[in-house]
Amino acid sequence: MTLYNKGFNLQFYFQMKKIAVTVIIWAMVLCLFYSCKSGKTSKSKKKISYNSQKLFNSNYYEGSKQKILGNYNEALKEFKSALDILPQHHETMYQIGNIYLKLNKIEEAKYWSLKALKLNKSYNFWYYEQLIKIYNINKEYNESSELYSTIIKKEPSRKEVYEKAAEILEYTENYEEAANYLKTYIELFGPEEDACKKLSKYYDKLYKHDEACKILKLLSDTYPSNTKFLGLLAELQVKYRYFNEARFTYYKILKYDENNGYAFFGLADIFKKTKNEDSSFYFLCKGFENNKINIQHKVKVISSYYFLMIKDETSKNRALELAKKLITAHPTEAVSFQVYSDMLVNVEEYNEARIYLKKSLEIEANDYRYWQKLFAIDVKLKNNEYLYEDSKKALELFTTQPGLYIINSSAAFRTERYDEAINICNMGLDISFKDTEKNQLYLTLADCWYGKKNIEKTDFYFKKAIETLHNNSLALNNYAYNLYKRNEKLDKAEEMVLKAIELEPSSASFADTYACILMAKNNLDEAEKWFKKALVTEPESAEILEHLGDLYVKKNNSELAIETYKKALKNDPENKSLKNKLQIK
Repeated sequence: MTLYNKGFNLQFYFQMKKIAVTVIIWAMVLCLFYSCKSGKTSKSKKKISYNSQKLFNSNYYEGSKQKILGNYNEALKEFKSALDILPQHHETMYQIGNIYLKLNKIEEAKYWSLKALKLNKSYNFWYYEQLIKIYNINKEYNESSELYSTIIKKEPSRKEVYEKAAEILEYTENYEEAANYLKTYIELFGPEEDACKKLSKYYDKLYKHDEACKILKLLSDTYPSNTKFLGLLAELQVKYRYFNEARFTYYKILKYDENNGYAFFGLADIFKKTKNEDSSFYFLCKGFENNKINIQHKVKVISSYYFLMIKDETSKNRALELAKKLITAHPTEAVSFQVYSDMLVNVEEYNEARIYLKKSLEIEANDYRYWQKLFAIDVKLKNNEYLYEDSKKALELFTTQPGLYIINSSAAFRTERYDEAINICNMGLDISFKDTEKNQLYLTLADCWYGKKNIEKTDFYFKKAIETLHNNSLALNNYAYNLYKRNEKLDKAEEMVLKAIELEPSSASFADTYACILMAKNNLDEAEKWFKKALVTEPESAEILEHLGDLYVKKNNSELAIETYKKALKNDPENKSLKNKLQIK
């Protein structure tokens, strides 16, 4: 029973669909037939027989039906058969042109559409519109423009044509004529947003600045409570450096909306351009306090202070004040705290910068960029414990980031967590595909095994690092420095570090390693030259200064050694080795 009902309903559905299609087709045929009946005698005095008319109607009906069903080739065949009976029937030509347009056969569509338009003695908008579409596809904009001009003369009340005609003229950069169309449009239908904005743009292209402002003022006067239109006017006035007029317009916005943030930013910009920094900053603060203004807009504004704040104290204080207002206005946005942290980094207040960046991570821990900034701060602070803790937390979130295994294992090594560092390195090697990544992990493994006093494994991993990346200067240097610390195979160490220097002649670290090896081989004068060469590149390096102090000790120049150690300690106040050498408790 259920299956019978389903079959019955389906049959009924197809019957109704067929009836609907038939009704639509006959409606088209009747409309077109009667529209051409009166025109038939004007086109041709010759009458056709009843049978010919009947056959024409049959072809036209079948063509319309096949077109609706999407059978375009069958439709073309029927319509062309209809034309064989009535060769001057422009409605049929229009239909043929329409099908060719659907088939993207533009030249055929153009031929039949143009022929239909010329044969039709009376005005038909749809003929014009179809031919315009074809001209636009062919980029024949002058021809399109002429047709639009005719339509406007025939139907001056058809609104959309004015804007379309203007757009076509815009393609040909005929802004003067395009402006005339829109000017007429506004005169006939009133100042509407799209038309006024486009007309203002055309006047701008024509360098008619006063006219461009005038049309936007007309729009804003027509809709006085719409502050968006006043904002458009103010922006244009600023562009043309009509600062007094723009200032008045922004104040007008604030009259309607006293907390309009964009007006505050606009006024800040005007006062900045007119060299009134105090007023500019006042309105910037008002804008930053407004939580309705997009935070990205504020970030873009405050970015201009990054370079200014390191030049003078006023800019620094103002930048920090704006950044604090950003946090107050957007306390749930991670970027607010990140911006303030960046500002603090810029003035080298790293501890506080770290606190605020961690607030960003409390809101958005899955943004890896924030973690990278945090690691950079830890490095600036020279705090390996921080770097270890922070990279360990990040590693819990980003388990497939090889770079994190490199950072965390290195920090673990530096905090003498050798076994943990070795374990992290091995996990990192399991997911690393790049030789550069593997190379860094091998170097850390070498350092860890040296820390565990396993020389065999130390050498094994240094060799692995060098084998992984041939001519890798860092691996060569680090192995050479390790041999120096062990005071063994110094000739081999010298050979490796010289190769590293050849690859990177400007490296202060490599020069320092070479100087250390020369010192160990008692070539003290040459070693001193290389230490000083390294300090030219990195004059504040506590490590290089300490090594130079060691050299002066070997040269029995205790006074110069102490002076050098003190200079090094000033750059690295927590360095235990330096404190011991200076007998500082």
